[in-house]
This record gives sequence, structure tokens and C-alpha cells, in this order.
Amino acid sequence: MTTVGSGGAGPTYGLYEFGSKRWVDWQGDLGQDWADLLAVPFPHTSRFEPSDERSVCAEHAPGEEDFSPCWFTGSLVIAEIGCGSFYRLVVTGQGRGQVWTDDLGCGHALSPGPDFRDWYIQWLAQSR
Repeated sequence: MTTVGSGGAGPTYGLYEFGSKRWVDWQGDLGQDWADLLAVPFPHTSRFEPSDERSVCAEHAPGEEDFSPCWFTGSLVIAEIGCGSFYRLVVTGQGRGQVWTDDLGCGHALSPGPDFRDWYIQWLAQSR
């Protein structure tokens, strides 16, 4: 990520420039300092869909989590897919290094994907 993190070419609309205002704005979109969210491990190990039956963290009762920061701890938005969907890089926790597809803004799920290197190389191979 630090090698290709100067923004530009990448899957979908390209990678956000690491540390740019646009990148920081997406990290803090949930109303909290994004850097604080990285200290807490990413809570998911498999596909996540919001549920009224279970919660992700102890701070929220089931059904209270409406795009709660606890869904995204330990991850960074690295690219926009479009229509409210993003790619997230897990930086803290069990899935560290994986790129997850965040379709929660479209009413879908947060889904695991390959590690960053494989994700990026797959895009390079497809863009020939």
C-alpha cells in the first residue's frame, strides 16, 4: 500500500492518495477520528450484514447500529467502487492485509476478499 498509495491507477475509480484530504474525509465520514478507529481490531472474519438479532460491539444493542464506526474499526477506505460502495483495507486484526468490499451503503454486505497484493495484481492482469 505504501508503494502504490500515492493515488491514481487502481481498481474502479483508482486508489485514494494516502493522507490526502479526500482520503482523510472518507476515513472520518463516520464522525470520529479515523486514526482512533485503527487501534481497535477489525471485527469481522466472514461476510457481515447488519442484523436486528445481533450486534457487533458491546456499546450497541442489536438494531441500534446504523453505520456505526464499530463496523469498520481496524480498516481504511482505499478506493471508491461507485454508488456508495468502497474497498476497505484491513490494517488491524485477524484479516490484516485483506481488501474487503463495502457494499453496506447500497443495502448489501461487507465481504472479505484477497490480500492487498493479490487484489492489486489481479487488477493489473485484467487491465492489460
